[in-house]
Amino acid sequence: MDLFGVKRLKKEKKELEERISELENEIKELESYKKRWEKEKKRYKKAVTEKQEAYEKINKLEDRISTLKDKSGKKSVEENFSNGFRKVEGFKIRKYLESLNKLEIKNATTVYNPAEKAFFDKKMSEVVLYEPFMVKSVLKTPVPLEHGKFRSDSFFLDSLMDKMDCRTLYIHFSIGGSGVGVFEDMELVESEIIVSDIKSKHKKGGYSQKRFERIRNEQIENHVEDVKEVVKGFMGKSFQQVVFSGKVGSFEKVLPEGFVKTTTGKGKVRDEGDLVDSFGSGMGIYIKSITEKDAKRLENVLD
Repeated sequence: MDLFGVKRLKKEKKELEERISELENEIKELESYKKRWEKEKKRYKKAVTEKQEAYEKINKLEDRISTLKDKSGKKSVEENFSNGFRKVEGFKIRKYLESLNKLEIKNATTVYNPAEKAFFDKKMSEVVLYEPFMVKSVLKTPVPLEHGKFRSDSFFLDSLMDKMDCRTLYIHFSIGGSGVGVFEDMELVESEIIVSDIKSKHKKGGYSQKRFERIRNEQIENHVEDVKEVVKGFMGKSFQQVVFSGKVGSFEKVLPEGFVKTTTGKGKVRDEGDLVDSFGSGMGIYIKSITEKDAKRLENVLD
């Protein structure tokens, strides 16, 4: 008979001691997991830092290559711009996007903004790519994009790459040498080059100067009409977007609503190679790294 409950108390004490022992073992196990997690976190941070450094070295080398190729004084494929943005031609940026798409990273945030909702320069659509340890970039593109925010273990770049890969009617207009072509998956599948003999500027004055200018203006008008006729012919073909490089002027009447206006550093187009180069430049993307100051502006978006 346990009048004072001693046996019961001893039993409760034993059960509590056993529970304490179990909890101590759990604590040790959790501490072990914590140490492993800390190690893995350090390894992950180190790995993404090294990978980012490698990307930066690649970009610097590519910039150096572009500079060396540009000793002739022509504009480089990659140009430096104000506000920290630099332009990367379409074929090169497409490879960069592919490499980003393959990265398996945590907490990757992708934000698409149309031009009117852009955080940086409301003249073009933008894509914000943010991952705390590795990629912090803003991409500006001439092609229109719809607003969207995505967060996962990789960047969501499908919408941007689809715009670059879709069947595109590309028009490069330049006095004396223009080109119209259809591109699909960034490759030229059909084209027509329009080359006209436009007289160069005359240095003499008087009547001969006026006659020269009249002839030259007629040649320019004829070239414009020839290009417009070719554009009209391509309008009956299948494509998903129209991109135009050059002075729009009277072309606005033959271009569909919603066409994309872009710029290139290219002058006359004399052959398909020139047209492909122009397309690469026209589909180029402006890119900059997100600074700490930029990140503060984007806190509400990136959270």
